[in-house]
Amino acid sequence: MKIFLLRLFYGLGIRYWLAWSKLYQWLYQRGYRKTDPIMQWSISPEEAQKRMDGVTWTADGAKELWDSAGSPMRFQYLLNELRKGKPQPPGAVDCDDFAFWSANMVTHSCEPSVLAVAWLDRGGKVRGHVVCCCTSHGPHRTFYHIGNWGMSGKYLSRQHVVKDVYTRADGYKLIGWAMITPGMKLLSTHKDFRK
Repeated sequence: MKIFLLRLFYGLGIRYWLAWSKLYQWLYQRGYRKTDPIMQWSISPEEAQKRMDGVTWTADGAKELWDSAGSPMRFQYLLNELRKGKPQPPGAVDCDDFAFWSANMVTHSCEPSVLAVAWLDRGGKVRGHVVCCCTSHGPHRTFYHIGNWGMSGKYLSRQHVVKDVYTRADGYKLIGWAMITPGMKLLSTHKDFRK
C-alpha cells in the first residue's frame, strides 16, 4: 500500500520539491546572483564533470528542510573559491546542486536536463538521487549522466539512465522518476521504467 500511495503522489511531490527549491534559493541564495561568477556557458559534459570533481558533496540539512536544489550561481561561487585555492565554503552541496549547475552549464547541443529518481530502500525508507542527463548525437544517439557520482554513459535511452541510477543505489522498489529543465520546469514524471 505504501508504494502505491508514494507512486500516486510522486508528481505532486516533485512539484512541491521544485517550488520549495525556488523559494529556498530566493530566501537564502539570491545574493549569489550579484556576484561575478566567471560562469562559462556551453561547456562539454566532460569539462563540467571535471570541474564538479573538485567539490565535496555535503548533505542537505534542516535549513534546506532536508532536500532542496540550490542555485547554480552558488555552486559556481563554490567553484570560484576552490579555483582561488580557498577551502570549500560551508553549506549544503547535495546531488541536485551538482545536477542543476551542470544542466545550466553544458552546451545545448547535448540537450542537458535534470533527472530525479526516487525509490524505496530495503528498509522501507524513501531515497533518491538527481543527475544531469545528456545526449550524444554520434552515429547512434546515446545518453549519459554526470553529477556527484561522476560520469556514466552510453545508454540507449533515458530509461536505461534511470535503471543505472536505481541499480547503483541498490534500489528496492522504484517510486518514480522525473525529467526537469535546467530552469526547474517539470517536463514529465514516470512511475516505472517505461517512457
